[in-house]
Amino acid sequence: MIVRLLRFLKTLGVAVGCALAIYPAQAQTADVEISGLYTQAQRWLDQALARQDAGLPLRMEVVVGQLDPRLKLASCQ
Repeated sequence: MIVRLLRFLKTLGVAVGCALAIYPAQAQTADVEISGLYTQAQRWLDQALARQDAGLPLRMEVVVGQLDPRLKLASCQ
């Protein structure tokens, strides 16, 4: 059961990472598009979590949001 949960979390993380990595160049110029991306990602996550096996002992909750602009993160390569 835990293996299935971990596999689901890994798949979920990869999917969200890919979805958010598509738009880095547009992030500074298209706030409306990014807002729509967050909405779509949250909707997709909600649907994916609703489909998870009800037999799992944990209830997951995922919230998509923006990073704190004060963070000094290294750029991706």
